Amino acid sequence: MYIQVLTAFLGLQTGDSGSLVIDEETDKAYGHVIALDPIGRILVVPLIDTLNQIQDMFQTPNVDLYTSFPPHEPIRSSKKPVPGAGFFGSKRSHTSWISKLFERAKN
Repeated sequence: MYIQVLTAFLGLQTGDSGSLVIDEETDKAYGHVIALDPIGRILVVPLIDTLNQIQDMFQTPNVDLYTSFPPHEPIRSSKKPVPGAGFFGSKRSHTSWISKLFERAKN
């Protein structure tokens, strides 16, 4: 298993660890947020690594989950707006910050 470091300053907050990261272009689950370092980089574990670890741990060949989602309206945060909090805790959709995350990771 490895941890991918994505440089993005998105205003993640305490409690956002575990948030699912979805590829906006494919609507497939990519991974989950495990931490934010002191300078704002997001640490993400790719979902395939998590599934492989579960497969190894339980010695089973069949570990799977749904990774495609039907077309949907942008998911809105249920958190109350927090001034200066960035995308989490604001009225912007999660898909907006995800697309920016992947865009910045490509550069």
